Amino acid sequence: MSQLTQYTEKPETMQYMPLPDSELADVWLRKNIAEVKGEQDGESGTQYEADEVYFRTSLSEEDVAESFDELFENGGTTIDEDTGEESVSNPTLAERVEALEEAFIEYVASKEGE
Repeated sequence: MSQLTQYTEKPETMQYMPLPDSELADVWLRKNIAEVKGEQDGESGTQYEADEVYFRTSLSEEDVAESFDELFENGGTTIDEDTGEESVSNPTLAERVEALEEAFIEYVASKEGE
């Protein structure tokens, strides 16, 4: 299921973020990206809106790109061709925050060495 999201900068159609020390990745797929002009507090500005689907997967970035439309339409759910079972991992908010914190810590550590 997609949801309407808003951005201050134009988002990429697909965002694939491998999780540290894991074979999983967080994925955001976006369609219908549109520039929206608006005004807030007397100042005009531009923002972007898009229909977005988020999910966690063990698929590679290439596999996600190849199955973009199917994954978007199915809300990130894939069907295992061998078993016929649905496969999707939609993490809880706490799991998402934990993954972001881990990624941020790893990013900061990589910048300290520069």
